[in-house]
Amino acid sequence: MNWVLALFAFAGVMAVMSTVVSVCVEAIHKVFGLRGRGLQDMLTALHDDVIAPIDPNLPDVTRPIPGPSSKYAKSFAKEMTRSPSYGSTSKYRHLANIPLLGLLSRRFQNLTKLQFVEQLPRTAFGQSLAGKPREEVRHTLNRVVYEFDRFGSGQTDFFRARAKILTTLVALVIVVMGNFNALTLYQHLATNDDTVTSIQNLINNDAAMISSVVEQRRASIQAMADGGEVASEQLVAEVAAQLRDMSELGFPVGRQFFPYCSVPTNPGCSVEPAFSPVPLFPMPGTGHWYVSEAIPRMFTPEGFQWFIGMVATAGLIGLGSPFWFTLFKSMAGLVVRSQALTGNAKSAGAAVSGPALAPGELRRPKQPNPSLATPGDEPDLDVLTDAFLIVSGKDTGAAPVGRRLGAASADLTGDAPITAPVASIAPIASSSFVSADELGAPASNVRNGTDAPLSIRHLRS
Repeated sequence: MNWVLALFAFAGVMAVMSTVVSVCVEAIHKVFGLRGRGLQDMLTALHDDVIAPIDPNLPDVTRPIPGPSSKYAKSFAKEMTRSPSYGSTSKYRHLANIPLLGLLSRRFQNLTKLQFVEQLPRTAFGQSLAGKPREEVRHTLNRVVYEFDRFGSGQTDFFRARAKILTTLVALVIVVMGNFNALTLYQHLATNDDTVTSIQNLINNDAAMISSVVEQRRASIQAMADGGEVASEQLVAEVAAQLRDMSELGFPVGRQFFPYCSVPTNPGCSVEPAFSPVPLFPMPGTGHWYVSEAIPRMFTPEGFQWFIGMVATAGLIGLGSPFWFTLFKSMAGLVVRSQALTGNAKSAGAAVSGPALAPGELRRPKQPNPSLATPGDEPDLDVLTDAFLIVSGKDTGAAPVGRRLGAASADLTGDAPITAPVASIAPIASSSFVSADELGAPASNVRNGTDAPLSIRHLRS
């Protein structure tokens, strides 16, 4: 039973630590504008490969533009990512777009499919497209949005791979500086009688609240990143608090233990250093700001084992907080059921649901944060066409808008009465993109939305 309790506690600790590292990585992404920069790179590639061959405002081309992105592509990406809420004419407005001040930037870091078509009229290509008949607009959006989905999926894969590497590197720095060895921690949890007894008492006292406490801790840490107000001081304080809390619980975590040995009586600190202390950061004169006694201990056999533990810990944290919290909840359920069989644990309370809806109340469903490509509910092609025409302001007989937003094309182009105001587009949000099956056309025709191939000069006719 000890290994079950140890794994239960270990998963809870790792879930919180993984969340701390995730917040640090998210702060790096925001401060340096990595996501916004990646989105602009994807949009420039989309322009040169897809938009340029069908844009009547550009020189005639019959194939994607090779080499570096064109100046038209950079302008296209800039307009597509500029927030419509930003209308400042201050001479200091350009400071907000400096990467290190990315938290102040008024640019999109990601675009949903709906946002993409709403931003399109800001570009020269979108303005020329808005003057075309509705069916031509629809067919062109069919292909462009499909390609946006395809390019976005590729960029998302790159983001995911880069985030994993960055998470592991950040985790390695944190565990080395904080001396957090996951292998030693699990061994301590499984073999220390006092710790096992403490975990047992915690479960016996209130089994129903175990998962919620850890989840609340994860949520409070994640809220720093979601709120966009992640400061370096907050991150340092949060990491220090987590390590301090574990040290106060008696876990072998912190700089009191090998190889830092701020408490020389702790186990392992009697190891003979490989060489004399190493002075670091020289100061004016003859002194040094810091003299490290830990570095000589790291070059011993025990130090090599310690370093392997650090690398393994960083890899485990890199699995992510969702993995560890899922494992924690699974182990919590196993432990609670085991205790219930022996009659030691309190019965779990009923699940608490959200507040009930009042009669006639409408509530927008919660959706995940938008990303370059996330599966989920998404508006259909007619809704996207309406959104494009509404934003472009082209309410003409050739391009009717505002009629039963989201209805079939036959209704939109016919004499159906208006049953919903144009403003009803506001609740329609999406965090994902179009797929070949959802465009309403066979997969072979999804690039142009018709049975005939789309001509390179389709927009010029």
